[in-house]
Amino acid sequence: MIQCQWCHAQNQPGTTSCQTCGAPLDERDKVSDSGWREAPRLRDMTEFRFSGSTCQVEGELVPVAEINLHPQDGMYMDRFVTAGYPGMLLLHGNGNVLERTLRPGEKILVEPGGFLYKDSTVQMQAAQMPLKTGFMRHAMYLAEMTGPGRIGIQSMYVHHHAD
Repeated sequence: MIQCQWCHAQNQPGTTSCQTCGAPLDERDKVSDSGWREAPRLRDMTEFRFSGSTCQVEGELVPVAEINLHPQDGMYMDRFVTAGYPGMLLLHGNGNVLERTLRPGEKILVEPGGFLYKDSTVQMQAAQMPLKTGFMRHAMYLAEMTGPGRIGIQSMYVHHHAD
């Protein structure tokens, strides 16, 4: 059996993409010197299964996911939990999607628009950062994440302004 480096699912020998998450099985993880792991790029026409449903990804530059939901499956928002068996969550991030595993007590500050996900073991709170520009004082709020656990960020995002 071949173990997926991303989701740790077991796959049949000779398989090039994980049947659970679609990640390439013949590529090494890309991890920066500071510990950020880049999410794997799915190959064109990769198909994977979750529960009774399937998802096929077409295109590499602008991928489109065709999801065929089983009648008993559904899509949920907000908090995702599995009990006693592995689960899968599809997320879209703008730019590069990066994951970092924080050690117990390790902290990192994340611009809130770049935050995508966190493990339930990661604590998150707002941290006010004072800024001074000339005679003006401002404050910027960042998300302070404290480990242990994984966090995911996106490198680009769009600010939503009220008109």
